[in-house]
Amino acid sequence: MPAADGVEGRANIEAFAVIGRGVILNENSDFEGLLADVQSEMIAASLEYAGNGVSDVYIYASTENGSMFFDPFFVVDGEVVGRGKLLNADTSIPRQRLLMKYGSIQLLRLWEAGTKYGRTVPSQLKLHYVVASGSLDAKYEYDAQHSNHRTLTVHDISGRWQDEIRGEAAGRY
Repeated sequence: MPAADGVEGRANIEAFAVIGRGVILNENSDFEGLLADVQSEMIAASLEYAGNGVSDVYIYASTENGSMFFDPFFVVDGEVVGRGKLLNADTSIPRQRLLMKYGSIQLLRLWEAGTKYGRTVPSQLKLHYVVASGSLDAKYEYDAQHSNHRTLTVHDISGRWQDEIRGEAAGRY
């Protein structure tokens, strides 16, 4: 996993957003390996985007009903910040779009592999990567999270999770 300090091998989201990369599944491939690869790619691209100073990366992702949604946010100096609020990063709209596109491409890889090989794909992924230790906590849901509600959207769920993490961070720092 690449570090956020700019070491060689970091993900290049501009190139990835255009071409994508990673494991190609066939009937003998390990679905869990692809899931791990997708998570790694999303975290690496988020770190590349955020630049230095990030202590934690959180990613909310959804594949519910085949609609890909990818929303990373970060902890910097004890404060939870969205992708558009990072102070030491290029947060221009074109760069945000590249990051979102790359995350969606990764989720699509997972969705297509699950469909092709009869594997259940999580409808929701909540990832927490701690930069200092390199540890990843991943939580998956497989049931409908928003599509069975009249007013709840994937954006609402992501925003609520950010607020929850913001509250936890306020108590820690």
